[in-house]
Amino acid sequence: MEKEINLAVVLKMRELLENQDIRVVLTREQDMFMKLEERVQVANGEKADLFVSIHCNYYEKDSSIYGLECYYCKGAEEGKYYAERILDTIEKSGEIVSRNAKPSGYYILKNTTVPAVLVEVGYLSNYNERNQLTSGEYQGKLAQGLVEGILEGLEGKAG
Repeated sequence: MEKEINLAVVLKMRELLENQDIRVVLTREQDMFMKLEERVQVANGEKADLFVSIHCNYYEKDSSIYGLECYYCKGAEEGKYYAERILDTIEKSGEIVSRNAKPSGYYILKNTTVPAVLVEVGYLSNYNERNQLTSGEYQGKLAQGLVEGILEGLEGKAG
């Protein structure tokens, strides 16, 4: 279920970003497995302005937890900047609950040489949020909010 949700959100994000003349490179465009090392190689090889990794969260010990979270590599100020921009725009929409931006040691964040964020778009362990995450309409709202945050971040860096 997670991989289908992630891919649906990412494909919607790509469309929205390309409509803004932003070049988008995906690590996968269909349901296929790709090692973390390969994803990092793509990001580093493309010398991306920003690498965004989309996931769904799951916490079996407490199914009441919900909300979108953004992670960045500890000490990576650009990653933190983009994570905060994304969360700011998500919060402004009022339609998606966000939790916070947190430093993390995730492999994909530690090993990219470009600014990177990992976004957990919600908790599949939460019944209500799982139902939202499987909705095409909600996936569109997620994509829109994430793209607005990315664009705000890119504009802030350029300006």
